[in-house]
Amino acid sequence: MMEPDTILLSSKPRRRMLLWATVIACPFVLVLAWLGYKWYLDRDYKAAIEEADRLDPGWRLAELEATRPEMPDAENAALQVLAAKRLLPAGWFPPLPGAISTKLEDDLDCLPPTQPLDESQNKQLGGELEKAAAALSAARRLGDMGHGRYVVLWTADAIGTLLPHVQDAHEIGRLLQLDAIRRAANGDIDGALASCRAILNTGRSFGDETAAISQIVRLQYQRLALRTLERVLARGTASDAALAEIQRLLEDESEQPLLLIATRAERAGIHQFLEFVERGGHYRASFGLRSRTGSNEVDEFLDRGKARSCHAAYLRYLNECVEIARLPPEQQIEQLRNFDQKPPKDVPQLLAALSGPGEPEDFKNLARRFHYSLAFLRRGVAAVAVERYRLANGRWPERFEDLVPAYLSKTPIDPFDGQPLRFRRLKDGVIIYTVGEDQKDDGGRRIRIKAGAPDADVGFQLWDSERRRQAAKKE
Repeated sequence: MMEPDTILLSSKPRRRMLLWATVIACPFVLVLAWLGYKWYLDRDYKAAIEEADRLDPGWRLAELEATRPEMPDAENAALQVLAAKRLLPAGWFPPLPGAISTKLEDDLDCLPPTQPLDESQNKQLGGELEKAAAALSAARRLGDMGHGRYVVLWTADAIGTLLPHVQDAHEIGRLLQLDAIRRAANGDIDGALASCRAILNTGRSFGDETAAISQIVRLQYQRLALRTLERVLARGTASDAALAEIQRLLEDESEQPLLLIATRAERAGIHQFLEFVERGGHYRASFGLRSRTGSNEVDEFLDRGKARSCHAAYLRYLNECVEIARLPPEQQIEQLRNFDQKPPKDVPQLLAALSGPGEPEDFKNLARRFHYSLAFLRRGVAAVAVERYRLANGRWPERFEDLVPAYLSKTPIDPFDGQPLRFRRLKDGVIIYTVGEDQKDDGGRRIRIKAGAPDADVGFQLWDSERRRQAAKKE
């Protein structure tokens, strides 16, 4: 039997050898682990790319841009928007501090649709439009220009691309809304409808622009045109020709696959940005991002790792979103009821910053915006058809079937439940509405929703001819 001292002496070299072996082996283990992780990421990334290529050939940003149709200058609504903006006086009709509208615009927005402008409002509105007469003349031409394409100078990171025409279009849309209100106030209902068409075409000047924000902004012009149209028709009666013209434009706009365009653009832009970051592209300074570590170099190194690790998951998520966006709207809504996927959270700082505080906006929230706007468009089409029927027959229709095929090619469908739009007689007119996301029929009571209001019915009201251009009666 060995003595204890002998065992102690023989175990020391063994421990030292084990320690050295561990020290020597540790870097090799780390390298092997890193290579294994890199192999996994590469395989995952390759599979996500192959999935996108199979499902949607030509999905990258450069490929999407290459397939966009050219636009003759004479037909390009984008050039007309820019021409009108150049003619707008500098600092014209400035909004209230910290707001996007003036007091007059807020007052007009709160005015009951049937109520005429008072003398002071009409005079102030006329004076402001007179100052912008040259720009207004150019902007009105948009009523006959339903397609557009802006020049976009894409940056290497895609996400940093500037879109100054978005603000230019906002100014022209605002000008045209005031023009429509003034024309209706002065009894020129057909002219006011022409200005409503021009508002809608201001949004259509973005065309199939491969930037999700452009398509989201386009929705704002749909809403603006329809809210203005409802107010115009509350002030008088238009001709059938003017009504038919705006109905055709609304029908065409309702058929545009804007959610698909926006989702493909989102995927292409995020993919290009993540590739840019992975290659070591510098972007933090140009965006003024605050460093999380005290060094932009360290932050960008960390972001490169995040870009690589989240890229495949982001692509797979967006691939599925694009496939849902290809479906008819009613099927999209049904699919999204059980769609719980979210974009990756551990992403480069810029992607997280663009999402704002809290959870990043997921596809479900993005799609909701487009579905509400589609509901607005469909009820707008139906409302104009109902007005045309009244004009021809001297009474309101009893149901939508009365409008087919003379005024509508088919019964309009509510995108939220796949059923026909709702139509209800009121004591002073009629209302056409959809049930909204909650799929509950509230009788169209909450019709003038502000941005958001997800549970409200979405409706368009038409008034009896004797109730138009009248102050609202107190209940």
